[in-house]
Amino acid sequence: MGDGECVTSINVRGGGILGGATLQAETLLESRNNSQASKNTHGFANAHKFLLAVYSFSMSGCMVTIRIAQSSDLDMARSLTRESFQSVRGVYRPRPKSIRNPNSHAIDETKLIASLDNQDVGTATLIVRGDVLCVVGLGVLTPFRGRGVARQLLHRASAEARAQGCTTVRLQTIRQTGNEVIFQKLGFHWVHEETARWCVSDRFDVLHEVTMERLVN
Repeated sequence: MGDGECVTSINVRGGGILGGATLQAETLLESRNNSQASKNTHGFANAHKFLLAVYSFSMSGCMVTIRIAQSSDLDMARSLTRESFQSVRGVYRPRPKSIRNPNSHAIDETKLIASLDNQDVGTATLIVRGDVLCVVGLGVLTPFRGRGVARQLLHRASAEARAQGCTTVRLQTIRQTGNEVIFQKLGFHWVHEETARWCVSDRFDVLHEVTMERLVN
């Protein structure tokens, strides 16, 4: 999986999202071309000038707020990701060499933080690659799933993709988690499938990673 674990824990419960999934990894997070990274970073920063840094959604009586993470949020975002992924460790876990240095942060990635009624409960990372916006490390804490938090993180990802002129939002999921069907319901379609060599499982001999995409409207 390259240099970073890119998994999430999202399922569907009564129309919300909640379960276990992985999101675009490979070598996106490190070892990229410096000039291209600078170009993407500049573009992303400019786009944020035209987008609300914070916006909110009210769902089922709960207020979901999505904001762009600041440097002071990074430790908390890593903690959110780590805790939210614990529920899928019974299905798969990353090989040690595939786990990203928790202190690393690529200059062309943007982290989102989701809050539910003023409590930080979810996160996702966005990386632009040409006309594709990749969603990495989407996670929601177990007690707060099924309330539309992950759905709104993906909604915000689409808004960012439009601002960048991207045509597609891309993510990946481990087929054995069952989340391929969930993402299909959210408008994502199957693009590619391959053996997930970056992770292992005590339950399955072979794990399969599915790449899925959704067009930006």
